[in-house]
Amino acid sequence: MYNLVGERWSLIAGRIPGRTAEEIEKYWNSRYSTIAANLIQSNVDTRDHQFILGVTNSNLEGKSLATLLAEAMSAGKTGAELQAIEDNRLSMAQLKTFSDCVIDAIKNLNISEAEKGRK
Repeated sequence: MYNLVGERWSLIAGRIPGRTAEEIEKYWNSRYSTIAANLIQSNVDTRDHQFILGVTNSNLEGKSLATLLAEAMSAGKTGAELQAIEDNRLSMAQLKTFSDCVIDAIKNLNISEAEKGRK
């Protein structure tokens, strides 16, 4: 609703029974200023970047692993069943580091070995 009316707290409060414009504004500001602060302060250590894995299977489309697992849990699956779903998805994703992707791309170039060494 905020996307539709912006900071018109009284309009938003009018749609939520029992809430005042001040309560809505206070909730919004406390909730979303915290989220914004968390986005600004990243806990990703740049020394870890070389170890971060990415999906290299461009044919892998559809639902994310998190969505698949959430749906499986909602359907009552646990333990080994959830692990099998995760293992299957990860094997299909063909995870690699960026460095490994670069090495693979160079190996797949149609150039001489001497030229590959210079790349």
